[in-house]
Amino acid sequence: MKCLAVLVVLLASAHQAASFFNFLSLRQITHDGQSAKFPCKIVNATFVDCRNRGLLNIPSGIPKTTQILLVSHNRISKIDTSLTGLVNLRLLNLSHNSVSKLERGYFADQKQLEHLYLSKNQINKIPEDAFASFTKLKTLDLSWQNNNLRRGFPEFLIPINRTLTTLLLEKTMIKTADFGTHLILRSLKVLNLAANGITSLGRNDFQALAGSQLQVLDLSYNSIENVDTDTLDPFHGVGTLDLTHSFAKLPPLPSLLANVSAAVSSAEIHKLDLRSLSLKNLTSSMFIGLGDSTLEELDLSLNDITGLDDDSFGPNLAHLKVLQLYNNSITTISLNALAGLTALESLYMGSNSLKEIEPGTFKHNTQLLTLNLNDNLIASLSQGGPFQGLINLQRLYLSKNKISQTLTGDEFQDLGDLTDLDLSGSKLLKDRHIRLKMDSFKTLSKLTKLNLKKVWLSNIDIVPSPFAGLLELRFLDLSNNNMDNFHQDTFSSLGRLETLYLDHNHFDNLWHPPNPQEESPSMFLRKLVSLRKLDLSFNGFQNVPIGAFHDLGHLKTLHLSNNKLSEISGKALDGLKELEYLDLHKNLINVVNKTMLTPILKTLKILYICGNPFSCGCEQEWFRDFIDDTQVTIGNLSLCLCASPPGMRNKPLMSFHPEDLNCDHKLPLKDWIGIGVASFSFLLLACILVVYRWKVYYIYLVVRANYRRSKRHNGYEKVFDYDAFISYSGADEEWVAEKLIPELETGEEPFRLCHHGRDFEPGKEIVDNIIESVDSSRRTICVLSQSYLESNWCSFERRVTMSRLFINYQDALILVLLEDLPPKKLSKYDHIHRAIKKKTYLKWPANADERAVFWQRLKDVLNEDRTPDRYEVIV
Repeated sequence: MKCLAVLVVLLASAHQAASFFNFLSLRQITHDGQSAKFPCKIVNATFVDCRNRGLLNIPSGIPKTTQILLVSHNRISKIDTSLTGLVNLRLLNLSHNSVSKLERGYFADQKQLEHLYLSKNQINKIPEDAFASFTKLKTLDLSWQNNNLRRGFPEFLIPINRTLTTLLLEKTMIKTADFGTHLILRSLKVLNLAANGITSLGRNDFQALAGSQLQVLDLSYNSIENVDTDTLDPFHGVGTLDLTHSFAKLPPLPSLLANVSAAVSSAEIHKLDLRSLSLKNLTSSMFIGLGDSTLEELDLSLNDITGLDDDSFGPNLAHLKVLQLYNNSITTISLNALAGLTALESLYMGSNSLKEIEPGTFKHNTQLLTLNLNDNLIASLSQGGPFQGLINLQRLYLSKNKISQTLTGDEFQDLGDLTDLDLSGSKLLKDRHIRLKMDSFKTLSKLTKLNLKKVWLSNIDIVPSPFAGLLELRFLDLSNNNMDNFHQDTFSSLGRLETLYLDHNHFDNLWHPPNPQEESPSMFLRKLVSLRKLDLSFNGFQNVPIGAFHDLGHLKTLHLSNNKLSEISGKALDGLKELEYLDLHKNLINVVNKTMLTPILKTLKILYICGNPFSCGCEQEWFRDFIDDTQVTIGNLSLCLCASPPGMRNKPLMSFHPEDLNCDHKLPLKDWIGIGVASFSFLLLACILVVYRWKVYYIYLVVRANYRRSKRHNGYEKVFDYDAFISYSGADEEWVAEKLIPELETGEEPFRLCHHGRDFEPGKEIVDNIIESVDSSRRTICVLSQSYLESNWCSFERRVTMSRLFINYQDALILVLLEDLPPKKLSKYDHIHRAIKKKTYLKWPANADERAVFWQRLKDVLNEDRTPDRYEVIV
């Protein structure tokens, strides 16, 4: 019973769990259904994203708590009352729509709005009170109106003029920069008037901004013909004045640029952009008014300047700190061209056509910290010192030139403070490359970053190493040089090096020498105790020797991709105590085993290993299980494919399941489930057999009895040998032997009774004796008592007798009660209880005077259907 109770509890728990998950599923379906009705993404309670939804109107149902609403890139043409109730909005982006009309009522509830973006719509008129509801607006973007915003400017700014900090009016076809005198835009920081039709900058145009200090004033891409020298006077200062491509005539007249200089000088401008003005020659007269200015940065990029001569800048830019001359056509710099730029700290001359740098070119620029000469045509650096005088220079960029020479170290004289040197990516001619000597960097003791990528370096096999004196070096790039050898002590002095790129070379022989018996692998990474990142990809390495990374205890990133590694010994990775990132993709690795990765598993976070010809067999079982269980991120895992066996070729590694192969004779999961179900079923059956063992045994006996009885009676006649079989409990033996048997077996017509103690055949099984005795008796007398009810054999005898009722339609049972059996007790014995309720039974009287009647009634029952010769035939 206990086993059944446990089973019931388990079934109930499973039913409750299923109901719970069904409930969750319904909740999810309901939630998704509701979400599907609302066309936007509710990022959180304050942020709703409706971009790129094809909306014709601002959707209803936006939460009232929304503070950021993005509805750009739709087809919305009307606002009307769609924003009603959204009182918490702080940012509204309606850019890239088809809105053509604005009214005050549209934004009646948006008193808290701070940023409004309306660019790229079709607004052509804005009423004066359109923004009257705003009390905190800081950003207003009305740029790029397809219908050209011309009317109503600047009256619509009046309600917001005191709070506005950013005003974007690019390409709105405003013809003037005159904001009038009735506006107060002193809080404005960014003003964009680019790409309009502005033709002049007058004295009073910016009176509305009097006292303001702009960060950016963008007047680029206009058609300016006249500039008043006082036009910028209202400003206390402007961070950047952008006049890129802003003049009607290009290049502008020197007199016009002189007026610009004068205006800049009076306004405390810090940066002036004069890009894309088609300037060919620079003259000091262009900057004559800047002598007393605060200008610190001048951008002359994207012009057509061909050279810098002695009169290019003059003495009026002595305070200039940054000069940008990118993307011009400068071929020469005279020795005194930069003489007036004594405060210059950064000079950018990339993407020009300089072929050489004469010694003394920068001798006047002793404050220079950054010199960028990238992407020119410089073929060599003079040993006479092209950078003489640059005693404070920290960054020198010479990438993408044509430098081809042996560096002796004299090229970098006076550069004792240089920390960053970039010679990478040279535009080399055939058979021309950079060669290093032991003194190549002898003057650069403070260098922390050296880039020699793609300069076709020769093998570095000299001792001492060219890098021996670079004790402060943190970054070294020697990649893409096609080198195949260097001395194992080349880097041994770089104890502070943190990043080393050696990829795209041919260093395979360093770790796999052609004659292993004569040469041992080169431990060229020794003593790099501070290294954090190492790239050895694209080198053709076939193996990683033990000890190669012995000193790299602080390495965090290791690239070994695109080599020919078929395996890596775990001992080879022993020294990598802090490795977090390992890239092994595109090698020849067939199997990833536990031994290989164990040394780095405690620290590893990211592993790239796809692109290898994986064997998807039992030998890959550990790695396949590792993928499922690990916290390590496996990069591009979906691209990992099997190469073997043939049946798995080009199939995803994730489709490989070792348990299906029964590796190591481990049972598949489905077999374990089957065993579990079978074990549970067996346990349940055992419990049932223990608890109901007699009932089970009884069923077996009844089935067996019926089978034998049907077999015995099939096809022949049977004669009753006894008038009655006596079924009784051993406790009632005395009554049966002394009263029942003598009474029935004596007299004028004695009955023949079957008594087990006397008539059972010795040596035969008791079950067979019972069955044959019952079948050989015309009736069965059941002597009922409490002891009888508790006897299993008595129950069996009674049931065998009752089964004749179903087999031969004979009611052969005679019930004799020796004692009172209350119905409450009989109810436990269902068959007897029902038999007593249906049949007439005889009760043994306690009064001796009544016993004669009892015996007569019992004999009358036994005489029923009794043939004269006392035999009865059953077919």
